[in-house]
Amino acid sequence: MRFSQYPKGIIRNQANRALSKISLSLCKPTSIHLSITNKCSLKCKQCDIWKNQHNNEMSTDEIKQVISDLKRWLGSFTLNLAGGEPFTRRDIFDIIDYSTKNQVEVSITSNGYLINKNIAERILESGLKSLNISLDGINPKTHDYIRNKTGCFKRVMKSIGYLNQPDRKVCLVIATLLMGYNMEEIIPLVNWVESKNLNGIIFQPLYNNFGRKYDAYWYKENEFWPNDTNKMNRVIDSLIERRKKKSKIINPVKQLVLLKEYFKDPNIDTSLKCSVGIKNYAINERGEALLCFWLTPIGNALKQKPQELWLSKESETRRQQIKSCKRNCKLLNCHFD
Repeated sequence: MRFSQYPKGIIRNQANRALSKISLSLCKPTSIHLSITNKCSLKCKQCDIWKNQHNNEMSTDEIKQVISDLKRWLGSFTLNLAGGEPFTRRDIFDIIDYSTKNQVEVSITSNGYLINKNIAERILESGLKSLNISLDGINPKTHDYIRNKTGCFKRVMKSIGYLNQPDRKVCLVIATLLMGYNMEEIIPLVNWVESKNLNGIIFQPLYNNFGRKYDAYWYKENEFWPNDTNKMNRVIDSLIERRKKKSKIINPVKQLVLLKEYFKDPNIDTSLKCSVGIKNYAINERGEALLCFWLTPIGNALKQKPQELWLSKESETRRQQIKSCKRNCKLLNCHFD
């Protein structure tokens, strides 16, 4: 089973951009993100979402309502369930089951910490389309330090072992943060992924902590930012060469090439157009709908239909803000075309 989301996604996004130039009513989002919780089992150093935990999350029935509304609008689609940590919710398998029964493909990103043998078996039987497991190094001390939890690496490796069955139908991908702290372990990690016959590995560049107020100069005080740009370039060059051959690296070559400039200066103009206003549709754990994770909501998905929110005056205002935005988050996987 080969991970092939990116080529199809690129084609859909290109078609969507073309339709949006004619009329927004003709295009629909191609990346649907539903955060079902901001609670997490870890307190990672590169993320602040766990610092903002609250209890006013959507109920199971409300989440099902959101999924049903999206299905009526989009037809069959892929739903990215995220958090926080999705597996902290006791109803996670109910949500997956409801989605798959309604011809909605589900993908999940998890830190893997809570996935024991029993949960792994339920995942493999659930109809889940793909699962990204976060792993930031091949050295236990590296992963444990970044994830701020002693023994985390050991538990995650056990989780991967439970999931990595030869007859699995779940696309199993390793999600890794690319940063100075772990750059010497990146190529060994790629080698490990390929030796275990996992479906792929995808890299996300280190960025301003999610859940924290944006600061254009966040990287200057970040302990994980690479101090040796030349060494980071050599690592990325190796990833590019591997990607051009038969490799399980998922990131497009274009993205990897641009990451070299990004790690020189994260505020550099990459000349990429941000298309989140016509590509992304996100709903947070409170039911608020967003076009961009960094901008204020366009409304509430529990009170308005998604197509109404998509074409609303608030959405048009956000699209204008996106056009004039100077932030360089276009290289993040959820934004990159």
